Amino acid sequence: MVPFNGSPCLLGVHLDRTLSFSHHTEIVCKKASSRCRVLACLASKKWGWQKNTTKKVYISLIRSCLDFAAPAWQPWLSATRFQNLEATQNKALRIMTGQAKTTPVEALRAEAGVCSYKTVSNRLCVKAHEKAARLPADHPKNLALCSINQHCLQRSSWWEQASLLLDSLPSEMKD
Repeated sequence: MVPFNGSPCLLGVHLDRTLSFSHHTEIVCKKASSRCRVLACLASKKWGWQKNTTKKVYISLIRSCLDFAAPAWQPWLSATRFQNLEATQNKALRIMTGQAKTTPVEALRAEAGVCSYKTVSNRLCVKAHEKAARLPADHPKNLALCSINQHCLQRSSWWEQASLLLDSLPSEMKD
């Protein structure tokens, strides 16, 4: 007999009954926050690395954790859960730049040379859409993209969100 698991892990993504991905978001934020300690050691004020080097460490250690399978689960997130991802990124940016907690987020991102995590997530979603569109017609990702089947949930999927983002682009960028 297989025991019940309220949040099974499938290919590194923790699922739940409502597909809210709240448990997965908590796990990802906790994992990324623990990796911030490495960044804090490297960005020390006494002998720390330069910002461009710590930015590379941030992207490879922390943002890679946030970005893992992002188009599969991030379009489903609520605004509150997405704010958890933004807060985790902001924590890493504050460590990287040495800014205080009272520094406005826009100034923090400008100094670090990093955009908001919502923008990063949207870019990943559009990139997944483009990759799926360029695959052969019989590939499962292309079939999922071109499928006209409606899913039973009232939330948008990655390809619906990517289609909306692509439609909002200026016409000269669509070709």
